[in-house]
This record gives sequence, C-alpha cells and structure tokens, in this order.
Amino acid sequence: MLPDEEGFLYPVVDAEICIRCYKCLSVCAFKKDQKDKGYLE
Repeated sequence: MLPDEEGFLYPVVDAEICIRCYKCLSVCAFKKDQKDKGYLE
C-alpha cells in the first residue's frame, strides 16, 4: 500500500512480477468494478 499526496493508502501491483492473471481483481473492489465495466480489457 502506498500513500497518495493526501495520505490515503492505495494498493500497488509490482509490474515486474505481475503475470496478468488478474487474481488480484477478485479481492480489490475498486479494480473489480472497473473490469466489470470493461475499462480493464
């Protein structure tokens, strides 16, 4: 989790080890909603 400029924490995926399996979307409500709407295709 990394803080933004206001101090709110957000999850971060390490792009170097990500294999694009999208399993993280099943536990991340924000990203899951974006995939369901077709933003992450």
